[in-house]
Amino acid sequence: MLIYGTLFISECLGKVKPGMSSREAEKALINVSLDHFAIPGDVSFPLNQAFEPPRDRQDAETLRQYLSQVRQEIAIRLHSRLYAGGEGPSKWWLSFAKRKFMGKSL
Repeated sequence: MLIYGTLFISECLGKVKPGMSSREAEKALINVSLDHFAIPGDVSFPLNQAFEPPRDRQDAETLRQYLSQVRQEIAIRLHSRLYAGGEGPSKWWLSFAKRKFMGKSL
């Protein structure tokens, strides 16, 4: 879960640009967190080797809901870290958007 969270943070940081206002960034991060995403077992999920696929449709839906909650909470908390100073986004956080974590992306 920690690796998935880190990959999601990298994706979020890629959506926030240096000149964005706090409100624009908040909308962008919320949209990213609510977008359709792959879960373990899907062909496009980057960490299939680390996660076991869900056993049935109900497990898949439960997992999707859980990951959706995780993504939304990460987006909210990341926004508060990015705009802690009240001005533009933190250049220290945005520097992490330049490289992929483990060479993977969501």
